[in-house]
Amino acid sequence: MQRNNQLERILHGLHQFELAILAIILLSMVLIATVQILLRNFFDMGLIWADPLLRAMLLWLGLLGAIVASHDNKHISIDLLSRFVTERWQCWIRMCTSFFTAIVCVVVAFHSGRFVLDEYSYQTPSNIASSVPSWIVEIIIPLAFTMIALRYFLLIGRYWLHKPVGKTSV
Repeated sequence: MQRNNQLERILHGLHQFELAILAIILLSMVLIATVQILLRNFFDMGLIWADPLLRAMLLWLGLLGAIVASHDNKHISIDLLSRFVTERWQCWIRMCTSFFTAIVCVVVAFHSGRFVLDEYSYQTPSNIASSVPSWIVEIIIPLAFTMIALRYFLLIGRYWLHKPVGKTSV
C-alpha cells in the first residue's frame, strides 16, 4: 500500500507539472500575440520570430493538452454501447478501447520518433530561427504520444481492478 501511495503522489506531481507547463505556454502565447498585434497596428513593425514561435507553441500546447486529457480520461469518444450493456461489459469495452488507443499512440510515437530522428540527423533548421533545429520543436510529438499510450495502459489496469476512472484518476 505504501508503494501505491508513492506512485499516486508521483503521478499527481507529474500532473501538476503538466498543468503548470500548459499555463506557462498559454500565458506566453497570449503575451507574444498581444505584443505582435500592438507592434503591427501601432508601429507598423513586428517581431520576425513571433509567428513561427506561436505556431510551435500551439503544437506544444495541443499535445500537452492531449496528455492532460488522457490523465483525466477526457478524450473525445463515441459512447453508443454503454447505455445498452451491463456494467461488467462496459468495463470490458473500456479496456478494449483503451488498449486500441494505446496501440495507436505507440505506433504514432514510433513513427514520429523516426521522423524527429531524421530531422536531428539532417539538422534541419526550424522556422523560428536558423539556430534552433526543428527537432527541438517536434520532439513533443513522440513524447506526447508515448505519455498518452502509457496513460491508457495504466487505465487498462485500473479497469481490470474495477477502480473508478474519471476526474480523480491518475
